Amino acid sequence: MTKEEFCERFFQRIRLHCRSGRQPFGLDPKTYCDKIAPIYWRELGNELSPEECADQDAAYWP
Repeated sequence: MTKEEFCERFFQRIRLHCRSGRQPFGLDPKTYCDKIAPIYWRELGNELSPEECADQDAAYWP
């Protein structure tokens, strides 16, 4: 999977988490994903799906 595909799928999953009114550390979801998704892709992209990475990330939001 390309970096762009991973990042788009990560963003779509984060948007689902935001539907409940939560925000990633109070930040704009798109801005947050633009910074965080490439890190997940680089470090865990071969082990976990973008959705799994987004779910794990959202578990740490306040």
